[in-house]
Amino acid sequence: MLAGLRGRGAIAHTLREMRALLCTLSVLSLVAHAAETPWQQKEDNWVDDRWSQTDLGGWLASTLPLPGGVVKKGLSIRVGEGAAVGYDTAACNWRAGWTGGFLQFGPARYGLMHAPKPAGPLQFTAAQGWTGGEVRWGAMHTNGPRVVLSYQVGDARVLESPWFAEGVFTRAFTVAPHTAELRVGIAAKAGAVSGSAKGASFVVENGDASLVFPASSEARSLTVSLDAKGALSLAESAALSTQPGAPRWQPLTTRGTIGAGAEAYVVDTLTVPYDNPWKALFFLSGVDFLTNGDAVVCSIHGDVWLVSGIDDKLATLTWRRFATGLFQPLGLRVVGGKILVLGRDQITCLRDENGDGEADTYENFCNLIDTSSGGHDYATSLEADNAGRLYFVDPKGAHRIAADGSKLDTLATGWRNPNGMSVNADASIITATPQEGNWTPSSAIFEVKRGGYYGYGGPQITPARPLGYDAPLCWIPHSVDNSSGSQLWTPQGWGPLGGHMLHLSFGLCRSYLVLRERVGDVAQGGVVPLTPRFLSGAMRGTFRKQDGQLYVVGTRGWQTSGVRDGCLQRVRYTGKKLALPVALHARAGGLLVEFSEPLDRATAEDVGSYAIERWNYRYAASYGSKDWSVADPAKQAHDEVELKSAKLQPDGRSVFLSIPTIAPVMQMALKFSLNTADGAAFTGDVYHTINVLGK
Repeated sequence: MLAGLRGRGAIAHTLREMRALLCTLSVLSLVAHAAETPWQQKEDNWVDDRWSQTDLGGWLASTLPLPGGVVKKGLSIRVGEGAAVGYDTAACNWRAGWTGGFLQFGPARYGLMHAPKPAGPLQFTAAQGWTGGEVRWGAMHTNGPRVVLSYQVGDARVLESPWFAEGVFTRAFTVAPHTAELRVGIAAKAGAVSGSAKGASFVVENGDASLVFPASSEARSLTVSLDAKGALSLAESAALSTQPGAPRWQPLTTRGTIGAGAEAYVVDTLTVPYDNPWKALFFLSGVDFLTNGDAVVCSIHGDVWLVSGIDDKLATLTWRRFATGLFQPLGLRVVGGKILVLGRDQITCLRDENGDGEADTYENFCNLIDTSSGGHDYATSLEADNAGRLYFVDPKGAHRIAADGSKLDTLATGWRNPNGMSVNADASIITATPQEGNWTPSSAIFEVKRGGYYGYGGPQITPARPLGYDAPLCWIPHSVDNSSGSQLWTPQGWGPLGGHMLHLSFGLCRSYLVLRERVGDVAQGGVVPLTPRFLSGAMRGTFRKQDGQLYVVGTRGWQTSGVRDGCLQRVRYTGKKLALPVALHARAGGLLVEFSEPLDRATAEDVGSYAIERWNYRYAASYGSKDWSVADPAKQAHDEVELKSAKLQPDGRSVFLSIPTIAPVMQMALKFSLNTADGAAFTGDVYHTINVLGK
């Protein structure tokens, strides 16, 4: 469209018009809401009550509001007909039981903004947990409609299974031998108590009933019963078993579509079974692959699915519901053959014990996450390095977890509602992306340094941190990416994008090439918007070894142009050429830009082929920032940058743009209209940040 335009003023004016036009066309074709752009959407656009109609399965992990306070690491379990119990997995104890239904969801932001509540009246509460030894949550084991919970108390392994029948709640225990007395809270305001079992007995203090297990060299199995009047009884029972049951969900099939076009990268769609018997929602938020090439994907509403049949044609894809009821999972990795899912409460290891295609054991791999009861405090973007260590990011910072799950280490802090990160193979480069808002003037990619502080919460000025925060790798204009997802590294050989970092946009459903440079110990760079668009907000991506292609999952949320709830799509390299910038270096005197293809000298050295603008943001407590002139900081404007000359370098691919006034700046936009050496016209833009100038 811009080939042949050579006047600097003309190209700058036309580029601004094209940017506005592309934004409008993007909105018209992608947004399924009444609002014209994602950032014009309102809360009413995201009111959706479909989650309340979903067959959730037998349980759901969440924060759980109860009269005695919010249970941050809650686990609600269906028991019998129309009843449920709520557990605190941090304390390894039940906290309440209710009848009249399972859980009630609010419709705000697709049900994700507020914690679910018990759907019926409470029949009992219990505030006290275990005493007598350190407690550690172990796992939930499924068997048909029932579950068995396993955890450690002191030196004893405890199995427990709740149920409800004929108006009575029951709690069956199998407790291994232990050397010290153990005690667990059963019910507040208990009624009459009766029964005993191998020395175990009730103790009632101030109306609160506890069950006491004296030290024992033998395992004990017993059942506590609690009726509608609060009366408790105790009896011996059969030992509990963690033997898995039969599968619960039949597989679904879909047919994918293969992307068309002559581009170097095309998008294939692995069709999601949006219409399914359980009305399960597919707001997809994590993806990885098993060694056999099957995909594992998770949804924000708590499901994990296995997808098989992935091949060149995508003619028959089989979707199997593998797990349900996880706590808003926003990351997933397969590490050493283990399926690990990041929730707000813990990282869960899912195991299929009997090979029937469904998870039977939901094991606590690491529950050291500091779970927040806030509606917007998500734990996001599970990553792993070559040593098996895990990483995630949340409003409290970027965290690393030991390979065995035993330790959590916070690396850095200061991001507002981060929804993405990346970790390269040896963990030498870690990135994180916040969301624009207070103390966050625009979208950005930050490189994570141990002990770093990245601005959210207000300035922390030191001699080593004169800005009050550590500067990002790059700022990204709100119109280019209004809400960021994760980053990822591409393998060598994946065409011109191979060996680089990609950035995903949740808000605008697209991807970007990241041009990263390091000047001394300072990282800086920018992003190049790429052509592929996704059906939903791009969240996470990973490469599949079997075909070497990129697979991206997306989700629809607030302020996104996604047209579907979620998506699973393949970005496939076709072998064709692609002309775009692949490296950028800010130097004293100008910019050195390297392209993926040899350039036509005439257009490369014509200064009219380029237009450059720059501006700053204001780091402040206010929400986001306007674009402020560098020349006149009191004025909202972009400053046009004078380009003195353009010189094609001996490699035939790089151009040095001479800019006499080049200086550190928060945001610079480089637009270009060029020809390759073989005569193909191409246009594009780079949005980058200059923290320091190289020599």
